Amino acid sequence: MHIIVSGSIFSGIKVIGPFERAYQATEYAQMNVAKPWEVATMEPPYWYVAVYLEDRAYGGPEEGGWYYDTGELQEFIDPQGDKVYNAMFNHRPDAEYFAARLRDLPEFTNEGRPNIGSVNSIGQYRIVVNETPMQNYPEHKPHYE
Repeated sequence: MHIIVSGSIFSGIKVIGPFERAYQATEYAQMNVAKPWEVATMEPPYWYVAVYLEDRAYGGPEEGGWYYDTGELQEFIDPQGDKVYNAMFNHRPDAEYFAARLRDLPEFTNEGRPNIGSVNSIGQYRIVVNETPMQNYPEHKPHYE
């Protein structure tokens, strides 16, 4: 269970936290968050939103050369103005709404970016909603067998 400050999704403040103690969340909200807000507990399941820069990497020369997909987490600004790699939500619709807002940001557009299958690729952004915090992938470079 996490202690959070929750606000209106329409005012741009959804979730701040987690905090270890309720008084910490209350003090933070009183100083930094426009009303309405509330201190609440966040029970599993949690939903996470992350931004990946996906691309292909050269794996090796075997069988004429092979490639594998990579995903590098990108830092973004959450509704509270914090730089994060995973934004956490208690409800999937809220996570989906936030993901849609991220997709509208110019810094995460794929316009003008070649497909990751192209030799000119510089990667493509993908915004993901998942039940677990996301990490860079693959964890280890694959090897040819």
